[in-house]
Amino acid sequence: MVKSKNPPQNDWLVNAVQRIFKPIARLLVGRMACPVAIDLLKEAYIEEATRQLIEDDGRKRATKSALALKTGLDTRVIASLESSPTSANVSASDLSPEAAVLAAWSTDKAFVDPKTGEPRVLHVYGRRGTFQNLIMRYAGRNVTCPTVLASLSAGGNVELIGEDQVRMLSPHYASSTAFQQSAIESASLALERLGLNVVHNFKSESSAPAWRLETRLAQSVSASDDLKTRLEALLSAQADAVEAELNAAPTGAADEGQTLGVCSFYWEEDNRAT
Repeated sequence: MVKSKNPPQNDWLVNAVQRIFKPIARLLVGRMACPVAIDLLKEAYIEEATRQLIEDDGRKRATKSALALKTGLDTRVIASLESSPTSANVSASDLSPEAAVLAAWSTDKAFVDPKTGEPRVLHVYGRRGTFQNLIMRYAGRNVTCPTVLASLSAGGNVELIGEDQVRMLSPHYASSTAFQQSAIESASLALERLGLNVVHNFKSESSAPAWRLETRLAQSVSASDDLKTRLEALLSAQADAVEAELNAAPTGAADEGQTLGVCSFYWEEDNRAT
């Protein structure tokens, strides 16, 4: 007889995943459409489930049924993403509604000048061949014309002519500056390496020694410029010491040995926002 038990509490997992997803959302909102991000997450689920089935469980191959059980995805979704992964087929117009609108304005015959092949100057409102019609077809019916117009105007992609016409200035929608792109790429590498640390430490329960992962913080502290300067100097000195150790380590061929390193960063959080 199966004994009745209270269901296990999974709040800790939901809370942990929210803590992971929220900063990722901060980086992606306005830069990558949610459906694209979800498909990329599905791909990652399939890739990791395949690895676990073959490397951890010792199976010769990962069947669709086993992948569906591991990921919770329908086998048709798994087959579709395996045959045509989203990561290999993402175009600039897929990343955001603004980019989709600009791409369509540059290519759709309804919005292109037939003589020059250039994007036409469009009336803002109206049923056919207007900016409003363009928005409805390529940004979605739930997105209003003024919202897209404001976003593209702020990005320098369009300009208003009078009160009822709009002209394209640039077909390239830039959702990030060069500095922001560099910061996001650096953050992605740091997150990937943090993940390697955590997954390795899963194994420390059995045999592998744990890799160090520590955080030091102080609550209700006045983050003065002097304190920040001292902490920055401390982190810089530690980074120099680590780099000296890594440079002194013996090396072999490029395809031998391991890549290893240490990450460090400074952060602040406003207690009033928590």
